[in-house]
Amino acid sequence: MWQNKTTRATSGLAALLLIGMAGCADLEVKNPNAPDAERALASSDDVEALMAGAYDSWLKMLRWAGPTNFISNMTFEHSSPWANFGHEYYGRIPRIPSANVAGGNSVGNLTYAWTKAYQAISAVRTGLVEINAETIDLGTDRTLRARAFGKYMLGLAHGSLALLYDSAFIYDETMDAELENLELKGHADVMTA
Repeated sequence: MWQNKTTRATSGLAALLLIGMAGCADLEVKNPNAPDAERALASSDDVEALMAGAYDSWLKMLRWAGPTNFISNMTFEHSSPWANFGHEYYGRIPRIPSANVAGGNSVGNLTYAWTKAYQAISAVRTGLVEINAETIDLGTDRTLRARAFGKYMLGLAHGSLALLYDSAFIYDETMDAELENLELKGHADVMTA
């Protein structure tokens, strides 16, 4: 019986030492979850999928938690007494100004459309940059279709921003990726773009 306890203690100590030695080994592991544009946009199908997702982002901007929901309530298109999505706050009469400040009432509903529109714009812009740089080969028909769809989505997203906000950024594939040089433009300029 004593021998059995000694054997277990020795085996346990050996296992701990082995685990400790393995922990000191220098392991080089590539993280597949780390952002890597080269790997994410390696094929033509990847670029097309990125651009195709822009429609979903744009569509979500107009429904769900965006400002169009409470605007519909404000214009009596429907009536909702609940506080969901800013309905109660923005449905008050007399009308009250937007609470467009950090922590403001329903500010998330005001900014939701902005975020979704720029997700769509960014995805399309990235895809068009890849196509224009000829880093991928879509073939003639798919390239024409992707460019047409990309321009269409840029128009939808910028147009929606112009309708919902007094100013926005104009951003497309012809511009530098650095966002520091962007300036807010009035809604008329954004709509024209």
